[in-house]
Amino acid sequence: GTLELLARTRLDAQQKSYLHAIEGSSATLLQLICDVLDVSKIEAGQLALELSEFCVPSLVQEVVQGYAAAAQSKGLQLYACLDPQLPLRLIGDASRLRQILNNLLSNAVKFTDSGRVVLRVKKLSREGERACLPWQVSDTGKGIAQEDQALIFEPFYQTEGNPHVIAGTGLGLPICLRLTHLMNGTLRMVSEPGLGSSFSLTVPLEQPAGIAPSLLAPLAQEVVYVLSPVRELADSLCGWLRRWGARAQVGPPSSAELAAPAVLLELVERSLDTSWHGPRVFANSDGAHEPQFTEEGWQVNLNDLNAIHQAVRHAQNGQAAPSQARCERRDLHPLHLHILVAEDNAINQLILRDQLEELGCTVELAGDGEEALSRWHEGAFDIVLTDVNMPKLNGYELAEALRRLGCNTPIIGATANALRGEDALCLAAGMNHCLVKPFTLRALFTALAPYARATHETL
Repeated sequence: GTLELLARTRLDAQQKSYLHAIEGSSATLLQLICDVLDVSKIEAGQLALELSEFCVPSLVQEVVQGYAAAAQSKGLQLYACLDPQLPLRLIGDASRLRQILNNLLSNAVKFTDSGRVVLRVKKLSREGERACLPWQVSDTGKGIAQEDQALIFEPFYQTEGNPHVIAGTGLGLPICLRLTHLMNGTLRMVSEPGLGSSFSLTVPLEQPAGIAPSLLAPLAQEVVYVLSPVRELADSLCGWLRRWGARAQVGPPSSAELAAPAVLLELVERSLDTSWHGPRVFANSDGAHEPQFTEEGWQVNLNDLNAIHQAVRHAQNGQAAPSQARCERRDLHPLHLHILVAEDNAINQLILRDQLEELGCTVELAGDGEEALSRWHEGAFDIVLTDVNMPKLNGYELAEALRRLGCNTPIIGATANALRGEDALCLAAGMNHCLVKPFTLRALFTALAPYARATHETL
């Protein structure tokens, strides 16, 4: 938290360089702690799956986009290929699936110096009574030596170091395997030194009852020409375009087809063909998730299917600007909340105060639950933010005491406890939300923002 606040102040180039090094080291240390905790929780039976309905394309877009900048800095092609017959929504533990895919993609980008990294999601298959979804992360990296392959899933085992790669914890793949087994799935690896590696994950997932209606408007039944240096990517996008109602085909139009109404969709690279004067859509890995209109046509993100659909629809309709309102700014805008903070650790007090003030809040600090209870007055605070573990009166007891007094103010707990059930304990004590330390400004903003909107609407 302190490093994040420091990064938002004025720094010269040398200070920024030092800060970047410290942030990298602290992130590695935090990842090590989280990995060790995950292994410990799995072995102690403390890690349970949390099943919920999730959107498959959204999950893929999120994890791929998380590594787009790292791949681009190395000159790698990073893209996802989703089978057009995929169900849009499934039921499973999306957070654990995300954790596995993040680990696999992180390794793939880290150990690939040229070529590509691909996340493929194939259509649902049946294994007895179960519906299984196959995922595959493939790369063109250096591959894994034969003697390492038998040990690659052992905790803390690491292959021979690459001088250009920062050493990890040696826990990523073992955690992936344990999480896969927890979900009754399989994780297999195929690797050839010098040619690359491929990790195939298959997990059973449920399909929601009934057929979910599509939230996307159908495309016009016009031709969309899809150009890409990567054939499988062009084929995949053609399948999705047909699913949305368009008539898609791979390759440029012939001279006889140039006059017919159509859209040219270019993936990864722009074509040098100047004969096309109709509407264009260009999708690449660093494109915006909200389609942007320029003199050359629409620009959009390659790994965001919804955004590609939106851009093609705008192009078909001849729109030069999005019809819907611009999405709200992603900046951490001021929240203007007055917050009572109960925290016994002096350093944590200072960090919380500075984080909240950075978010445009005013803060009153209390050293424990008893002091916070004595300072609380109806209507004086918009939110109570309390540490869970404190002397005298802990966070649970403070929340219960405030609720007994008729307090309707939102109460948010903050805990470093990594064990299962902490959220449930906070909610049972009367809290509205539980934050797990250490949390970023974005996580804090996300927890507070709904209450800020509600506060302003009642004024």
